[in-house]
Amino acid sequence: MSRDRAATLQPWLENPLRLISWLDMNKFSAAKFVNIGASLHWYGELPEMGKWDDQTRESAEKFAIRLSNWLEEIGCHIAADAAARFSHSVPDKFGIRPASELRPRADELKNTIFSEMNRQLFLWVPPERARYYEYPTDVKQWDETERAIEGPIAARFKNAANEIYSARRCYAVCFPPNASLRSRSESALQNA
Repeated sequence: MSRDRAATLQPWLENPLRLISWLDMNKFSAAKFVNIGASLHWYGELPEMGKWDDQTRESAEKFAIRLSNWLEEIGCHIAADAAARFSHSVPDKFGIRPASELRPRADELKNTIFSEMNRQLFLWVPPERARYYEYPTDVKQWDETERAIEGPIAARFKNAANEIYSARRCYAVCFPPNASLRSRSESALQNA
């Protein structure tokens, strides 16, 4: 899967600056994430339990390749590359790569995944304020304020309509009501 295709699977990249529900986030990656963590833990314990043989080695190699693909799908490109390298260095039957290295390598791969996923940050919007963040996609669902802002106000005072829209977004994410005006005023002064 190409990285461009993987990016479209991420709801926050597919629809930037749009509200994404907690359910959509969980549908997106929770099942794969849980499976990845449990599988890495299981493979890491096999040598210590004395269950490392040709069959488990081959299974671990195939798992690491699948893992690399899963990580690409959820947008963890660095971890996907690390998983691909992991698949080529699974402990072998000749002892060149001892089985005792599997657990630390699996733990390091898991930590790489956690680190990469921790870099994606999301801002929670209280449900009662979410309606102020963006208008409903169906114009028929707009309330009278939204129709007024995008109708007569925008027709006569486009800048004012933009400021009202920005102020609504500030309110939705719990910024002070004048945050959008203040940031624009500050940037205007800096550019003067």
